[in-house]
Amino acid sequence: MTPETKKHFEKVVKAADERWAEAIELKFLQDGRQDQSRGNTTIQAILRVGNVRNTNLSGGDALKWRGRVNSAKTQLHIAKSLYTGPEIKKGDTIRAITRDGMPWFDVLHANYRDQLRIVLELGEA
Repeated sequence: MTPETKKHFEKVVKAADERWAEAIELKFLQDGRQDQSRGNTTIQAILRVGNVRNTNLSGGDALKWRGRVNSAKTQLHIAKSLYTGPEIKKGDTIRAITRDGMPWFDVLHANYRDQLRIVLELGEA
């Protein structure tokens, strides 16, 4: 990506964050407990929660099955230019503190490969 193109993309990221970002609490864990080497923090980021659809393990809507899978895709998009905190890892948790009920999500995967954003794949906590 050329420097000029990156500059334009950064403007788009900034505009998206101004419109869609919300307050997110990052809670850093190690072995299920607070990681003392990484202090919790609150950031502004874009949380996208897919349409929740609980299905049974074969993908159907059968109500008699006990084993269910939440097939909604949930991601958190963090602008790299604004985030200066510690590395976010699988097993950490996030909380959407401005949403009703302040829901928690588990970090299933952290992707740092995008040039402009850190993209976290999230699951229900």
